[in-house]
Amino acid sequence: MKKSILLIMLCISLASCIGIESDITLHNDGSGTITLTYLISPVMKELGRIGDEVKHMPLPVYKEDFEKLLLLHPGLSMKSHSVKEVDGRTIVNVTLSFQKVESLTPLGGGEDGSGSFSFQKSNDHTVFRQNLPSGEAGELDEDTIAMLTEYCSDYYFIYNIHAPRPIIEYTLGELSKDKKHLVYKTGIIDILQSKESKSIEIKW
Repeated sequence: MKKSILLIMLCISLASCIGIESDITLHNDGSGTITLTYLISPVMKELGRIGDEVKHMPLPVYKEDFEKLLLLHPGLSMKSHSVKEVDGRTIVNVTLSFQKVESLTPLGGGEDGSGSFSFQKSNDHTVFRQNLPSGEAGELDEDTIAMLTEYCSDYYFIYNIHAPRPIIEYTLGELSKDKKHLVYKTGIIDILQSKESKSIEIKW
């Protein structure tokens, strides 16, 4: 039975985190912006701290971290960035712009196609697709599920997608009244137990 030990330990270390939220605004030509907001718990900071330096963090935190990332992926550019401390936790908020959605793939958090993005436009319709990473954990035993429930119940991902026109078809999430905003929320336990990769696909 396979278990994703790395994800489980990461989840435990992030137990006091609220989660990670992404907010994508799409334009008709495939360009747009993405805003990422996430919290880093005091436990996670201590695990990543060596002396007075913070290393081995699972996500970029400071402006220079994102600048290094952008050097490797020139399809992205930074519009704004902020870091603040609240009750010992670090809140990171960054907005990046992109010329094509495929440039977002390095931020997707998956390998071998999971976490990738695509954008297909025809004469009549446009389709945006975001493949969500899966934990590849297989079946989890009762003790592991109980541990995850205790430590990870507040650790979730929220995906927001804003389309330039009303969405006529979608695969996951809930649609706003004006049909231009889709929201999908999922927990870390669902990701770890997922046997198949999921994707958010919208059509307008």
